[in-house]
Amino acid sequence: LLVRNQTDTLLGGFDKVNQEAERFGTSGRVYRRAVKDLIDKGLIAKTDNGLAILDEMALKAFIDSHE
Repeated sequence: LLVRNQTDTLLGGFDKVNQEAERFGTSGRVYRRAVKDLIDKGLIAKTDNGLAILDEMALKAFIDSHE
């Protein structure tokens, strides 16, 4: 999401879950759970155009804390 945000491209909607999950080497279920967690934390949101970052700095901090 961070890379796509920097290039002004939103992640597709949930209909592309399996494609995105495969891209990250995981299952659709794990991917959906991770997305839900980020939504619940207020870091991203589901929009009509797909997923969008709400707080880029907080998302970067979250990612850095889990690397």
